[in-house]
Amino acid sequence: MKTIRIMTLILLAASLVMAAESTVNLDRCAVLNDPGDAGAPSKIAMHFVMLDEIQNREVIYSALSFTIPDLKLNRDANVEISLYPILEDWSESDIKYDEITDNLSIGSFTIKLGATNQFNIDIAPYVRQIIEDGRSNFGLIGVVEVLDDSNIQLPDNSDAQIMNSAEVKIVYK
Repeated sequence: MKTIRIMTLILLAASLVMAAESTVNLDRCAVLNDPGDAGAPSKIAMHFVMLDEIQNREVIYSALSFTIPDLKLNRDANVEISLYPILEDWSESDIKYDEITDNLSIGSFTIKLGATNQFNIDIAPYVRQIIEDGRSNFGLIGVVEVLDDSNIQLPDNSDAQIMNSAEVKIVYK
């Protein structure tokens, strides 16, 4: 049994040694607030371009990291962002609050505001679908919700801050 564990560790280490890592930034970002309902959660539309060097590779890990603006909430408030794939192409000028997204979330992350405004969401399943299954990459919509409280809308002009802080890390072999 001990030999099997050692061999497994050696194989895992060998596969990680052969891995490479790439980081890409967002090429589009838009903060979306429902114009008819100030209590509705804000949404963040985000898009990144997949690098050619990653095509036909095995994705080991991928994460989307970004920072949201400071929110005027209780420091103990929990904020959750759930990501959904967008199903059609868009631009910052034409995307709407009710943009068509896949019903299935591809990841979510919750933070306590007193600790950080940084989100790190595992998006490996989504990136694998793009690389390995040929899924179209129209980007993601993040739904921003304050848990156990009323929702607050992100400032409409916070898209540049989010875009500048965002990166997608992809580890592949």
